[in-house]
Amino acid sequence: KLIIYPSISKALLYHLTADPDELIDLAGREEYKAVMKTLFQKLFKLQKETGDKQDLIKIYQRYLL
Repeated sequence: KLIIYPSISKALLYHLTADPDELIDLAGREEYKAVMKTLFQKLFKLQKETGDKQDLIKIYQRYLL
């Protein structure tokens, strides 16, 4: 589960099967870098499809690298 807070440039990632209570944020872990990239790519695509104008790419571009 990806949660974003654009106003503070924060992103959280939880593995809901292993951590249903959302206690362990995985966003900063190297082994989840590819997961974060994939989820952000899907989010940016959805933004384009729905006409969402908020520039999340500018805020979260570090997750695309």
